[in-house]
Amino acid sequence: MEVRTYLGIILRYWWVVLLLTLAAGGSAAALVSIRTPVYTTHARVVARPSTTLTETREIVDMLGQMGTRQLSGTFAQTFTSAQVKAEARIEAGLSYEDALDYPLEANVLPDTTVIEISGKGPDPQVLAKYLNATVQATVSSTKELFRVMDLVPLEAAAVPAEPTSPQPMRDIPLGAGLGFGLGIMLALAIDYLRSGSRTPEMQLRALPPHPTQLERLAANERRTEFLRRQQENALPPGQQVEKYRE
Repeated sequence: MEVRTYLGIILRYWWVVLLLTLAAGGSAAALVSIRTPVYTTHARVVARPSTTLTETREIVDMLGQMGTRQLSGTFAQTFTSAQVKAEARIEAGLSYEDALDYPLEANVLPDTTVIEISGKGPDPQVLAKYLNATVQATVSSTKELFRVMDLVPLEAAAVPAEPTSPQPMRDIPLGAGLGFGLGIMLALAIDYLRSGSRTPEMQLRALPPHPTQLERLAANERRTEFLRRQQENALPPGQQVEKYRE
């Protein structure tokens, strides 16, 4: 019963749902058209024992110590240090203000000694160049950090072909779906506010008749009529004449 009532309300205010759906979808399309595309790419480096270690036992001990996240985490922090950023900006030909549009972050991948450096920005060519320059500057500056561990480039940053944001095929349907949901909520709210100002008789008349209720009413009327006739037939003839005269 409740589902049918809600569907009836939505159909009654279909124009509200349609207007909000079109408005939200159009707004999403407008925002997609004016937003600056943002590209994303990443590079990877791996931490390994230094080539200066020649003893097998030393290498095995170092590999065991590399399993802790302290060493890899320390290396990851150097990618965003001020010295590394300054060297990378010079290599990529970026000013300090322009580099702010290309934020970078480094994270250690779970259960590995691999560090992934991710970046995003408006120009894919500049982004890839800046990120690769950051990797090279970090590898060069960390050679003397522990002296027994080195960073080795594992995967260079590639120039992204497609922007990660905005995406019209995703953003426009998402905006239209959000408008559709808001339209349904607004239609229910309008009906609720309007029903508050109705009298009980008006609310009863506004409700659609339920087939089961109509059948019950008809069955009750037939039963009442049957009992009345049965009672009249059970009376003596004289009393039946008096009953009809009444």
